[in-house]
Amino acid sequence: MMRKIIAFLQVSVDGFIEGPNKEVDWMMVDDEEEWRELNEMLNSVDALILGVSRIRTILACPPDQPSRGDN
Repeated sequence: MMRKIIAFLQVSVDGFIEGPNKEVDWMMVDDEEEWRELNEMLNSVDALILGVSRIRTILACPPDQPSRGDN
């Protein structure tokens, strides 16, 4: 069975998505429609490939801290 691969990339001209102090606030929006669209996209995929820095950030979060997408 052939599978479809869809790439969703966050990149910049200089190759870094973080600021000089590792801030990523530029990609965090406080818009309900954006969160709904993001959740719909994430619910439609089978796998995510994340970089090691992002994985370490996620693993550092307390397990009982709800994500923005939790209802």
